[in-house]
Formats: sequence, structure tokens, C-alpha cells
Amino acid sequence: MPILRDFRLHPEHTPEEAVLQKIMTENKCSYIEACQIEYKENAWDILALFNKQSRYIVALYCRFFEKEKYKTEDCKMIVIHFLKQITDTRILNCDGIYEIQIQYDYNDFFKLAEDDKKRKILDLLKEGLDKIIEEKQWDKKPFDEAYKKVIEVDYVNEWYCKKALRNPTKEYKAAVFCEHKKDVCDITIIIMNKKGDEIRRKKVLSLLPHELVYESYLGKLKWISDDTVVLMNRFENEQWEVKI
Repeated sequence: MPILRDFRLHPEHTPEEAVLQKIMTENKCSYIEACQIEYKENAWDILALFNKQSRYIVALYCRFFEKEKYKTEDCKMIVIHFLKQITDTRILNCDGIYEIQIQYDYNDFFKLAEDDKKRKILDLLKEGLDKIIEEKQWDKKPFDEAYKKVIEVDYVNEWYCKKALRNPTKEYKAAVFCEHKKDVCDITIIIMNKKGDEIRRKKVLSLLPHELVYESYLGKLKWISDDTVVLMNRFENEQWEVKI
């Protein structure tokens, strides 16, 4: 039985027919080419911005939900599409990925205040999940627990990604601290003394706010001397150094 691990929000763009006809006339192109032109001009940037600004809330929910190790018969990921008008009410399953549509105009998202954006993302996620949970008769508790925990931490997605590592003399320990924000993911190395007091903090990376980007940088943490620690990427061909 697969473990459900990941959730995705995917806004759908539906071009107006009148706009497409105008593009076809002006560019002497096919319908498909007109769709591509219209999407690039009117949707590409804004959808990319939505995905960037929403992922840190969805990733926070994923991190809390992963602890449940929730097993299903055939689902490993859920993708929630939202559109101005629902075109298909079914829950589709493609190779273990469930897909469902909910009604929402993503343009409204950008009219919201920053705190309201966080709540809206979480509520869109919950709306889609609730429909699947009801139809598949899943246990609702682990989904609700993850939802509540996101609210409890005030939508702040930050964590220590590795166990603190002691230096050769056992006088200090270092840890890697991640802050997945709306527009960036900051990775910081923190050094503490024996008592746990922080004596050095250095931000070593600021990356695009998506796991597919920043996770490859979270490789091995290693002391290379009594007073110097490095974070290596997963390929161990780059490293970032902090001295006490």
C-alpha cells in the first residue's frame, strides 16, 4: 500500500474564445498556436507567481502530514486543480496520483492581504482534500491534524533539517536551519556551545522556495576542523563554510 506524501495546488487558465480568435487573425496562426501565445502573454508569469507564493504553505502541510505515514490503496499524491468553472467532477487516478477540480478564480488570490493569502491557500487545499476524503471514506483525523498544526505555528514554515552535530573537541555543535518563505528559502548554519547557547549564525544560501530546488542543497553537515563546519550539497561537489 502506498504512503500518501505530497499535495499540489494547480491553478488552471482558461482563455476566452474571442481573445483566441483575435490572436489567430492577427498572427495568422492555428488555434493551438493562439492558445500558446495567449498563455505566455496572460498566464505564464502570474501562474508561476502563484505557485511560488503558495508552495511554502502546502509544503508546511505536507511536512506535518508526512509524520502520519498515511497508507492508501492506490494514492501517493493529490493534485488539486482550481478553475473558474468546474469541467469534471470526478476524482481521477493516474498512476497513483489523484486529481480533482474545485472552483476558484486564482486572480482573486492576488487581491488578498498577505495573511489572507496564507489562509486561502490552506483552505483551498482543505476543500479539495475534504471531497476526496468523503468519497474514498478515508480517516479524516490525520488530515485535520495537519491542518490545525499549520494554524498553530501561524503558517511559519521553518525547521532544523538535521540533528545537531558536535565538533571534534565536543565543545560546540552545529545545526542547519531552514526557513521556507513566500518568495525565498533561506538556509542558515547555527553554531552553539555546550549549553546550547547560540554563538554564531550565518545564512549560507537563499534559494527558490520549492523543495525540488532547495532539497538538493541539504546534503552532509561536516566539521572539517575544530572550529569550521561545512554544509555540502547532496552531490558533495559544493560546500558552504562557517567558522566559529
